Amino acid sequence: MLLLPVALGFPVFWSLSRTRSTVTLVSAAYFLSASRGLPQGVATFYAADIWPGLLLWLAASASFVAVHALLWTKDAGRRPTRWPRS
Repeated sequence: MLLLPVALGFPVFWSLSRTRSTVTLVSAAYFLSASRGLPQGVATFYAADIWPGLLLWLAASASFVAVHALLWTKDAGRRPTRWPRS
C-alpha cells in the first residue's frame, strides 16, 4: 500500500522513454512487479500447481507490454496524449 504512489511514475517514465525497447522494459517491469502475487493467487484459488499462474502472469504481462509498446511513438509531443487512451 505504501508503494502505491510510486505507480504514478509509470506514465511519466513511459512518456519520457526514447526508444520502443525502453518502453518495453519499463512496461514489463511495472506490470510484473505490480502483479507479482498473481501466480500464487491462481495456485491458491484453483488448488493447483504454480505453473498455470506463472503462464497467466506472463501472458497478461505480454499483452500489457504489447499495448504500451504499440502506443509509443517517436514524436515526443504526441506521447503524453497517447498514454491516457491505452
